[in-house]
Amino acid sequence: MTQQSVRAPAWFCRRLLACLAVLTLVVAPARAWAADAVVLYVSPTTQAYFPTAGGRYEAMVKPWRDLLAAQPFVLREVSRPEELSSL
Repeated sequence: MTQQSVRAPAWFCRRLLACLAVLTLVVAPARAWAADAVVLYVSPTTQAYFPTAGGRYEAMVKPWRDLLAAQPFVLREVSRPEELSSL
């Protein structure tokens, strides 16, 4: 019996990333908002998962980067949980 790989559907990956991005924006520390800055958390775990599920993480994050870069506040992108705790 051969082992089959389990792949998440593309719509699930898109919704997961959208939820993570929205949560990141909503849960951003008050100091970031007070300083007119937004923190975009790019999870290394999710980055590693997307290729195994047939997705392209960069294609999912780029629209958020573009949208936030066009806004009148500072965009800070972090990719390590330790960076979030130091905000």
